[in-house]
Amino acid sequence: MNKTIVTIDPSINCTAVVIDDEKHIITPESYIGNKSGLKKWFKLCENYINYITIPDLKDDKSYSVNEINKLKRFENIADIISNKIFKCKNDISIFIEGYSYSSQAGPLIDLVTLSTCIRLKCTSITDDITVVSPKTLKSETARFVYQPVKIKNKIEYRNNDGVAGGKFTKRDMCLAIMDSKINCAWSNFLRHNKEEILKNKNIPKPIEDINDAKLLFEINNVKT
Repeated sequence: MNKTIVTIDPSINCTAVVIDDEKHIITPESYIGNKSGLKKWFKLCENYINYITIPDLKDDKSYSVNEINKLKRFENIADIISNKIFKCKNDISIFIEGYSYSSQAGPLIDLVTLSTCIRLKCTSITDDITVVSPKTLKSETARFVYQPVKIKNKIEYRNNDGVAGGKFTKRDMCLAIMDSKINCAWSNFLRHNKEEILKNKNIPKPIEDINDAKLLFEINNVKT
């Protein structure tokens, strides 16, 4: 029986999930748009990503109430993911991107809590779970996309700008998909909008989140 590959990139405001190349983003209602509609890049990506919105957190004067509300939100995100995975009929392999200690995806302690909730839910589904460090994902992306080069008698994998895989930024990860042989609606969308995407100081959301989950999927789909 074929394996179903599930990849997850946890983020406080924009958690990305790819299930057999079906792309999902879990995000608060106010983060994705406003009364006027979806924000620019969420609108442009809506044909490629399924958006799952969750209620916004209400700020309370009580520190304790705020902490419990955040925990309930994280559990809700984990439940949404597990419910999606439960619908899969094949054997499942789950790959979760770990968190960077210099992460800008929100306060680190909150990101750790969210990731822990998701991991615990996943362990109730299957033991076939792999947590991939951000640096490992960057290095494997370079190996997946680019040809090896010899640097000082050492074989390395670098992109076309000479950046070593382990030092890839979000921009480099986006470029990797554009430079790759991946041929799908998402990769073609990125290539078509390359100039507009890369002119930004940061890769816009939800693109940067989906990119990591997408690369994690592509790399491990080949291996499985």
